[in-house]
Amino acid sequence: MIFKYAVKQLKRRPFMTILILFQFAVITLLISMILTKISSYFVTSNLIKKICEGDSYYIQYDISYSIEKDDRAGELSNAFDAEFQPYLDKLNNQEITQEELEKKYKELDKKYDKIRKEENLDECSAPPDISKLPYVGKIYAYYDSTLTYTPDDLITLLSTDYINDLNFKMQSGNWLSDAEQTDDYLNLVAFSSSNYNIGDVIDVSMGDVDGAIKGKIVGLADYSYYKEICEHGSFETDNYLSLDNMLQFNSATIFAEYSPDFFEEKAKKYFFFLEPFSQSVKLKDNITQEEKDEFFSAATSNKYECVDLKKAYQNTYIRDKKNFQNDIIFLITASLIAIISLIGMTALSVSKEIKTYSIYCLNGMTRKQCIGINAVVISLLVIISTLIAFIVKFSYSYWCYIKRYIDLAAFYSKEHAKAVVKFSNYFSIGTSEAVAVIILLCIAFISAMIIPYFTLKRLDIIQSIKENR
Repeated sequence: MIFKYAVKQLKRRPFMTILILFQFAVITLLISMILTKISSYFVTSNLIKKICEGDSYYIQYDISYSIEKDDRAGELSNAFDAEFQPYLDKLNNQEITQEELEKKYKELDKKYDKIRKEENLDECSAPPDISKLPYVGKIYAYYDSTLTYTPDDLITLLSTDYINDLNFKMQSGNWLSDAEQTDDYLNLVAFSSSNYNIGDVIDVSMGDVDGAIKGKIVGLADYSYYKEICEHGSFETDNYLSLDNMLQFNSATIFAEYSPDFFEEKAKKYFFFLEPFSQSVKLKDNITQEEKDEFFSAATSNKYECVDLKKAYQNTYIRDKKNFQNDIIFLITASLIAIISLIGMTALSVSKEIKTYSIYCLNGMTRKQCIGINAVVISLLVIISTLIAFIVKFSYSYWCYIKRYIDLAAFYSKEHAKAVVKFSNYFSIGTSEAVAVIILLCIAFISAMIIPYFTLKRLDIIQSIKENR
């Protein structure tokens, strides 16, 4: 009976009902956006905070040295083209055959390749050799390798020091440094947006050998927390932290630890290529200033540049803190507006129904039954508005997903787009987001209950009906 009367009340004021529904839905989406914005601060600095403590440096080739090598490589390329062009012209004039042209091409290629090797022009294409630097305590490196879990997706191998000092936010399971090691499986960590679950066993290929290693998912990193970085990267100047330089990853990335003993044993049976892609170092503890100077001198003599990660971290943290402080006023104001609007709308809705409740009481209904009807009304409004907000968010996420899928399919192929783009990357509901919305709606529900409780308790029914005619 109570549910029947609640539905009747919603139908009696359709405009008010629709207004409240959409107001609740807008407020729910607003709170969701606020929480998403708040979670976007300090992501990069939190991830590699421990790495940037103390004497830590990102090692790269000196910029001017790299440009010098590139310029020289460009000069040789132009010289090759200038020397080869007359033979192309001769081929077009039918003065030489295709075989003679190819022979000349090989001769010139061999000649210029020898010059490139003599001048070491490919030096900067490989990462710096950390072993040339003294007093290195920890090495933070991730590697290019022939280790894959699908034909197109490489497993990102990280050095042990890197794994121990990275601070990934996990949704479930354990990060690699906390997972139990076994000889049977290679521990793997994927993102929560993947199709993997904790405990899944994956065939890992080494080179051309499929399933050479068995990998096991031991943890899922919280994709919603790293979504912005996964989709857009974090390119910065040398004055700020840059994960594009230090640790590139996306939604399809799977992490594993590079254990020399484990992989050297496997490399005896299978082809295995491994090369550091990016490296940072932390100097040994308690070294003297003279020893630090010796480290920098060795870096300079090898044409290396040392980017101070501690300074970059501080710059990044200060910038993020400033952005947060600039936005916090807006975020607090938006939150207060949302809460006040929510309570105001529920209060207005209840106050409009006081006359109706008075009539119900006059016809034999108890005050508790009236409050019960109001509770059902508010519950229906909350459930329907939450559903509307969910549909809006789902639709927008799906539109973003389809747009990205179409763009990749047009540029690459449908198969590639299907493998790379997942709907879960665009639509997710975080735990904090869900809890906050539930708490907010509970506030609305409680406020809607308090008003009729005290109003009906002190209500003079006859007088109320007269005043509300």
